[in-house]
Amino acid sequence: MIEEIKDLLLMVFYRLSYIEIGLFLFIFIIFMLIFGLGLVFYTKKILSSILFLLAFVVLFSPPFVIRYLMQEKLYKVEVSYNRASPLEYTDSFFIDMDIKNIGKLDIHKCFVKVNVLRSGDRLAVVLRNLFFAEKSFLRSISSVIKPNQSEHFVIVIDDYHYRHQPYKVYLNCY
Repeated sequence: MIEEIKDLLLMVFYRLSYIEIGLFLFIFIIFMLIFGLGLVFYTKKILSSILFLLAFVVLFSPPFVIRYLMQEKLYKVEVSYNRASPLEYTDSFFIDMDIKNIGKLDIHKCFVKVNVLRSGDRLAVVLRNLFFAEKSFLRSISSVIKPNQSEHFVIVIDDYHYRHQPYKVYLNCY
């Protein structure tokens, strides 16, 4: 489990682009300005409290702001899965999909992830599936997709021994 977390953190830092680093720095500068104003107006309790609360919100907002900007504005995709299921007679998972770039920037790389989930509908199982899948399969696609263009991809994931378990397919492009 620690190895999975380590791999996840390395993958996050590997995928950071100049836009994301710039957004992190911009939000941090805004935090410093608001926090500095809170220190300047420290004698006015109500104003300084509001500024410190706003600085706290700005400090913890970058993951949410960057996710929104990257996935909903700059690199927004529309995916239609023609087929995404385990193959019947082999230990493989087959994904046939069309990816359309409806964002504002060119897409250079996409990651397709298949999470094998645990069976069951108890709350503990659902929460565990939400944060840690039983097994994850990750494939990358390197292809340039210009805005308002579409590409067709076929992916086969080998050594997929979880034919009768539930699964979820994710796509992340940048």
